[in-house]
Amino acid sequence: MKSHTLPEDLRPLSFSRFIVAAAAMTAALQPNVARADWNVLEEAKEIVNISTVMSDPSLPLATYKSAEDPNNPGHEISDEDWPGYTPPAGYLKNTTRNLQFNESEFLGSPGSPGQTSYIQTGDGYTWAAMSSAINAMWPYNSADYDGQAAINAYYAGNLVTTPDPGVVKVTANYKAQNMKFWAREGGEASGALLDRYLVTDQWGNTYIMHASGQLDQSQVGAAFDAAVLPEGWTKQVIQLEEDLILNPATSSTGLYHYLVFRDSADNTYHQIGWGAEGINLATQVAGMPIWGGQTDDLLLIREDDDSLIYGGGGVDTVRLDGLFSDWSLKTYAAGGSFIELLFGDRTVSLYDISYLQFDDTTVSVTAIPEPSAAILPALIGAGVVLVRRRGRLRRSNG
Repeated sequence: MKSHTLPEDLRPLSFSRFIVAAAAMTAALQPNVARADWNVLEEAKEIVNISTVMSDPSLPLATYKSAEDPNNPGHEISDEDWPGYTPPAGYLKNTTRNLQFNESEFLGSPGSPGQTSYIQTGDGYTWAAMSSAINAMWPYNSADYDGQAAINAYYAGNLVTTPDPGVVKVTANYKAQNMKFWAREGGEASGALLDRYLVTDQWGNTYIMHASGQLDQSQVGAAFDAAVLPEGWTKQVIQLEEDLILNPATSSTGLYHYLVFRDSADNTYHQIGWGAEGINLATQVAGMPIWGGQTDDLLLIREDDDSLIYGGGGVDTVRLDGLFSDWSLKTYAAGGSFIELLFGDRTVSLYDISYLQFDDTTVSVTAIPEPSAAILPALIGAGVVLVRRRGRLRRSNG
């Protein structure tokens, strides 16, 4: 099961399907990802605001890390007080994790790129806003759960920590952080090679383990082996040839995003590769935002509900069901960085998408309000001209 090098089709410097790169090349390969200072990881003291779970479990939950607020110093919880700490009502103490990545660059609090925002809980402690996360179980069968977790996949995702065998907890994690995975112990060329744990889902998307519930590192491999994944998913243990850097997907609205899942053995993984089919794990959960990565990705919408899709970086294409003439334009804003399309009673909202692929044609988003000189001849040759009528997108046959 173990390979001593990253497989040929997964090597980050040769294949753009991964949003990882050698540390020395990060700035050149990921020019639109902010940079900060790398920090070697230490135990995080974190709390989660769960106040919205009962009213709307599909809303993001905010996570905070203990921190000194420079405008209100002297209120960070101590290492001595943390083990016995119970947060105020509305908060939960986050689970302790054995992190598998080794360094991080914190880029800013959610909604505040380049800045850190702080809160002070009722017990007087101060915390830095780290991330916000939407959680859901997939595949979801209400008969497998009791109480409110039996209502829907989002309740189960928030109320059940570890999924059952064959189920994963899917998380849209809005966190502005770069992550570095060392190839060798200590990040030194002379260090022993480290095992890294990869999962590939049934649609060809790839994930790397970033944390485990096993605090003893010697037991992480066994936990990886013990995890029961959904049907059609595969596992692989690799050893990296060089340090890898994982960058979040980004949006023109200032969001940073990772798709994360947790397995039945309490291991958690970040998505690092997007499959050629364009089917995303988040696509399987009704209402969950769908993201590409810092790569040129194909993304498919959900067939039975509204879809919210972010390109995430690169030149991204969204595959839409039906013909060009089946769709109409509801909103076009920010030079095409945000558009809304209508298909019957469904709405598809798109951020930072380059191309729309229909059954009969592919259209540049920038050509929607007024076809560009580059694409117009091709559209005319195909018998399709884009026109605006009453604010809607229509096809005209020549």
